[in-house]
Amino acid sequence: MSRPSRLSRLSRLFVLVLLATLPACSKSEKKEAPIAAEKKPVVKKDLSPAEEAVKVFNGRCAVCHGQSGTGDGPGAAALKVKPRNYTSVEWQASVEDDYLKKIIVGGGASVGKDPGMAANPDLADKPEVLAEVVKKVRSFVDAAELEKARAAAKGGEAGAKADGEKAAEPEK
Repeated sequence: MSRPSRLSRLSRLFVLVLLATLPACSKSEKKEAPIAAEKKPVVKKDLSPAEEAVKVFNGRCAVCHGQSGTGDGPGAAALKVKPRNYTSVEWQASVEDDYLKKIIVGGGASVGKDPGMAANPDLADKPEVLAEVVKKVRSFVDAAELEKARAAAKGGEAGAKADGEKAAEPEK
């Protein structure tokens, strides 16, 4: 009879040991995340006015005026009035930088042109960036050609006035 009691004691002992060790087995070990390559904080680099102007032109202006400045951007097809062709020396000679700044900031409606030319009022507070956008617009023509066209326009007016003649009227 001692056999069942011995078996009974061993069974009880086994159950006690099992119960005592069970909580230790069920505890989840603290697992530390694997050490990844050290992440460097993302630092937003401040753009120079020239860099910001390129970003503005590519993101806003080129949509209609095109990367080449010829007015052939992807948005141009949907416009009633086609965008200005910046490669035209005659047009470039006919406008001053202040006019370009005004139309860039205020849009076409601000100078009596088509309101399809979007305004960029945020550039009013960024004169250096605005000046660089104007430089970008001016970059589509050769500077020497532009100066020659400006001189010819001024010389034609001055020469006609000096001779007492009025400037030739455009053909109709």
